[in-house]
Amino acid sequence: MLDESPPFFIVGCERSGTTLLMVYLDSHPELVIPPESHVFHRFYEFLSGYGDLKQDKNLRLLVRDLLNDVWIQRWQNDKTVDDFLTTLTEKFFGAVL
Repeated sequence: MLDESPPFFIVGCERSGTTLLMVYLDSHPELVIPPESHVFHRFYEFLSGYGDLKQDKNLRLLVRDLLNDVWIQRWQNDKTVDDFLTTLTEKFFGAVL
């Protein structure tokens, strides 16, 4: 039976061993670790182009672009933009990530 425990995130600097830690954790039968997304590095540079994320249309565009991102697509996530937005509690880049 699938446990509905909340997700947790482990972050770290490049070349610090996070990939090795990911491999170790992913070997556990009760954990699912998606492939690395590198999303922060790839999206942060263009973040100002989305405008004020407190405006729904700007936030929706960012979420759409993230969900359509080739690296995120590898996660095989079936969430729609609307699904994602209904679970979002705050409107800023860090909350989206």
